[in-house]
This record gives sequence, structure tokens and C-alpha cells, in this order.
Amino acid sequence: MAQEYGPEIIGSPPPHAVTQDGIAIRIMIYRPEYETRWALEVVDHHGGSTTWDDLFPTDENALKEALATVAKEGIRAFLVEEEKPGTLH
Repeated sequence: MAQEYGPEIIGSPPPHAVTQDGIAIRIMIYRPEYETRWALEVVDHHGGSTTWDDLFPTDENALKEALATVAKEGIRAFLVEEEKPGTLH
């Protein structure tokens, strides 16, 4: 039996790395081959992932959104709750 695979994923190279306050994130922008709009995902230094529900008309629009979020909310906005300072366990 032949194995079926999903659609090819097209990435917007290269993934962008941003570091602020000693915290690094990777901005990943990609789309399935059949889609014209781009998905946005930010991965923190522990592998935690934040994705946007909305898709973007261009990969450049997606990158601008991610960078604007870092500028407005700070890089800590992308950390999972367990990593944020002052979190009670």
C-alpha cells in the first residue's frame, strides 16, 4: 500500500531569529502548497509555540506582525506560562 502524505509546506526562508532580554524566539512563516496566504508561528527557546489564527496575504505582512508584537508587548509575551517570571506553581 502506498503511503499518502499531506500537502507540501512552503516556508518563507529563512526563519527569523529575534533575541531580547536574553530570550530567543524563531519566527516561522509558511503555507501549504495549495494556499496563497501565509501562516505565522513563533517558537520560544524551549519549543513553546504561538500561532496566529489569521492568515496573512504575504510573508512580509506576517513578519511585520510578529515584529510589531515583539515591539509592543515584548518578547516575554511568547513564553509559555510556566516560563514567565513570578508565576506560581
